Amino acid sequence: MPTEYIIVYRTDYSAIMYLLVVIIFLAFCAGAIFLQVYLSRKESKWPGLILPSITLGFSLLAIFGIAAFSVFYSTETEVRMLNAERVYLQEIDILYERTEHTESPEELERIADMQEMLEQRIYSLGNVQTETNWTAVIARLAYTFVMMNIPTIVLLVIYLACRGKRRQQRALNVMSVQDL
Repeated sequence: MPTEYIIVYRTDYSAIMYLLVVIIFLAFCAGAIFLQVYLSRKESKWPGLILPSITLGFSLLAIFGIAAFSVFYSTETEVRMLNAERVYLQEIDILYERTEHTESPEELERIADMQEMLEQRIYSLGNVQTETNWTAVIARLAYTFVMMNIPTIVLLVIYLACRGKRRQQRALNVMSVQDL
């Protein structure tokens, strides 16, 4: 009796999902651009400034978030130091257990040296100065501000282009009325 094998093909959906996300993102960008063109062509100048104002607000929100959490940046270093101290204390506990089962003086001396080294590491952790690097914070703020305002700049260019065409049209209408 022949054995039949069923071949099951497994589909990798990650590429499809990536493509779907890219298509949705591009549709969102195209919709925002069409909305900006529509709002910029309105008679009043204010509707065309709505979307650039929103994107500028998001960039300022990101900047304030970075500035607020930069104070806690040094706290992250302290948390890492506390975790290292906890690991060193666990190693010291293991060494104490080894000393209970060891009777050789050489081994006890080596364990004591290791214990002293770990205690010095813990002491050195307490002496670390945790200060905020303000140059790095300012560079991060500037970079974030520039990158987050790329959509603002694009929307303002669309606004100015549409308003410029509107001004030219208005000037042509005024000239045609004066010619009559």
